[in-house]
Amino acid sequence: HPLGIASGKSCAAVAGPDMERARITETASDDRTENMVAFTKAALDLLAGGAFSEIGNALTAGVILGSPALHRAMANEARVRLLPISQTHDGATLAGIDRFISINAALEIDLYGQINCEYAGDKTIAGIGGALDFLRGARASRGGKPIIMIQAEGKGGISRIVPRLTTPSVSITRADAPILVTEYGSVDLEPLDARAKATAIIALAAPAHRGYLANALKDLNL
Repeated sequence: HPLGIASGKSCAAVAGPDMERARITETASDDRTENMVAFTKAALDLLAGGAFSEIGNALTAGVILGSPALHRAMANEARVRLLPISQTHDGATLAGIDRFISINAALEIDLYGQINCEYAGDKTIAGIGGALDFLRGARASRGGKPIIMIQAEGKGGISRIVPRLTTPSVSITRADAPILVTEYGSVDLEPLDARAKATAIIALAAPAHRGYLANALKDLNL
């Protein structure tokens, strides 16, 4: 795997603005409980297809997100149990899961490494949810992977990697540096200094925008 995610005992949490389209890519290979932020139609499809057949206990989630039909299906699904958010998002619990993989979708990142998960311009389109809880839990987990996925370009070819965020607030600070993934590669931002971090982020932008971002970097005093 290009991100170095090992097979075997692992746990994945998938969240973000495109949660309904997200797919859980790592599953437990023993009889432990598999943990999710939320149970969606996508997870139900995987369950029906036998993706979690080796899990001997139950799938654990904090919430169910979906249609009335999904909620009716879950009412009779013995393999799924709901727990309070105070348990599913507890930092110590998450950090105690070996090789815990957190995958969150985001909308923008700037050259400082600040991440926007909530706003399209000044319009709120998503909440922060458990993104920080799971990102920090994965970073503290032995062998964990705190992953943030961003499309390099949005509608109309607009870069989602920008010199500086202009949103009303920052969803994820640069201090919580994740493994950043776009269509053009991946990089772990945590060990990098400010200048190296900005350079690495530019390298994950769409090629058409890299020159502009490189010029903008000169004015940021990084």
